[in-house]
Amino acid sequence: MLKKLLLIPLSTLTLSLNANTQIFFEDAENETPATSPANWDTAANCLISNNGSPFGSSNQCISLDDSGGAQISLFKNVPDVAGKASILSFDFYEPNDSNHDEMWFGYADTDLNSTGNCVRISLNDGTVNGNSAYSLDTTYRVYLIVNDTALATRYTVADASGSVRSGDYRVIFEDTGANTSAIVAEGSINASNIAKVGFRTFASPQQCAYIDNVELLRIEEDIVYQTQDWEGLTVPDDDEWWQETPGTTAVLETTDNIVHSGNRALKVTLSNPDNSIVRSEIGHRLPITIGKQYFYRFSVYLPTVGHPAKLPSGGHSIFAQWHGRKDPNESYRNANLAFSITTDSKLAITTAYSAEPVNDGSTTTKVSHKNPDGSNFDLPKGQWITFEVSVLWDYTSNGFLDIWQDGEHIVNYSGPTSYNDADGPYFKCGIYRHISYTQEETIYFDNFQILEDGLIAFPDRDTYTQGGYYSNNNYGSDSLIMVKHQPDQLKYDRQTYIHFDYSQYAAYNTASAILSVHCDFIDFTSPMKAYRVDNSWTESTLTYGNASNLINLGYQGSGSEALGYIDLPIPDATLNDEISLQLQFDDTIGDFCKLDSRESSLIPNRPILFLLLR
Repeated sequence: MLKKLLLIPLSTLTLSLNANTQIFFEDAENETPATSPANWDTAANCLISNNGSPFGSSNQCISLDDSGGAQISLFKNVPDVAGKASILSFDFYEPNDSNHDEMWFGYADTDLNSTGNCVRISLNDGTVNGNSAYSLDTTYRVYLIVNDTALATRYTVADASGSVRSGDYRVIFEDTGANTSAIVAEGSINASNIAKVGFRTFASPQQCAYIDNVELLRIEEDIVYQTQDWEGLTVPDDDEWWQETPGTTAVLETTDNIVHSGNRALKVTLSNPDNSIVRSEIGHRLPITIGKQYFYRFSVYLPTVGHPAKLPSGGHSIFAQWHGRKDPNESYRNANLAFSITTDSKLAITTAYSAEPVNDGSTTTKVSHKNPDGSNFDLPKGQWITFEVSVLWDYTSNGFLDIWQDGEHIVNYSGPTSYNDADGPYFKCGIYRHISYTQEETIYFDNFQILEDGLIAFPDRDTYTQGGYYSNNNYGSDSLIMVKHQPDQLKYDRQTYIHFDYSQYAAYNTASAILSVHCDFIDFTSPMKAYRVDNSWTESTLTYGNASNLINLGYQGSGSEALGYIDLPIPDATLNDEISLQLQFDDTIGDFCKLDSRESSLIPNRPILFLLLR
């Protein structure tokens, strides 16, 4: 494999490509008719039926019929879902007969015969948890989505997608004949140790139902990372971004005049000579889930010329905002999070939230975030400023907001951050200001990044080493770092070293980490491997000759090239607030790769450590 790769990053990357993991499946086809199901850990008073199954005349299923007076208990031990998000699903049919007792199904630590330590759903004569939900003599596919994690989770079942908040469950019935589905029950889970799934009935009165194709899936949700550097000659207006430029004096364009990294940046201009135009903005379409954490990173340049020192009294000029997506019957509301330029040319940061299901703005609570002395934040002109925003969008006290300006932690807030909407707020940047403001205004933006359920760290040092004649050379200032496996000719043998300091995120409990490196040139067939080494090296002094003094602290993981990037798991990144990594090829002689270093001209092409919260 020999390939020279482009330096422009993809706008959308998926860090995890795992499908949902199947924990258990039972279709009863390999079971013996008229016997207890053998694939379950507990199976009392239930039988395998092949006598005119409601799911097909030749199909076997499980009969849950306690009309003989003995209660049914059917459970499977599932230790792999505690603390995870999962989906329990099964085919379900309840006949319209004389048996009218309820059946329970769900998750438990020991049994469903208790309201504590279980997720217990009641099915009884067309009701779910006492509410009318389904018809008798009808086949359904039933889905129970349980989120036992600390963040909201997304799911796709019955050709429909949705999200379930942390600590909640949702029940969906799919009418397999009509191809329709509906949410029939929701609630909070009450289980400290999910250890099994199953079904249960009672001795008197009786119940009769049939189930088949019982499946338990652990949700392995993809983590999406998107980036936009406006490197093209035109501003995107597509399935990821849309433009709001109402008039010829609202202009979005790319420029090579003032650039943070790469070759071009976004230039936003707005003038309002006739007091009629208030905005020149670009919006991001990524669906946002209430109850999830998101990390945003972008850079802004406010020129000293073409940008006023003061605004009209009482005016405002918002250059970045996260605006709620209105539900039906809702009208205008303030942005959930806004970065504004004040009348004295400072930075004002505000949040707005409401827990009301329908909110027209009258029930909104607003919070102004300030310096400890109560003042707004400084907003330098004539230079690039980088903002990093970590926010958990939530209308309850579970929400939080952290903001860093050029690495300085300026906002540390815990509390509600969103409206009680079906979908979370979208990001917009540009200029949105008071209609009385007529002067022309220009702002530049560059290097937008967004990561779901995680944090982004860039290296503070990286280099590579080369053996043989070059053993004492240092390459710490190079824009490329190299990896080559050539033990038979050490003058070609190379290893890369990268150090990350992410102590600014010390308050976060990261669950996993991925190192992503961008390839400039590849010629290898075996996976690249990452090892953790000690931190006693500097970018300007490390060489092949002295790198042997570093202590190897353990293998981390491996990765192969995909779409120009190599992603490697780094489990030890969760242990401390910094980590040093060595990248090398171990298997095939001659394997060779050039990677972009932290000196790369395009920021998203630099090595990135994704610190994931799940």
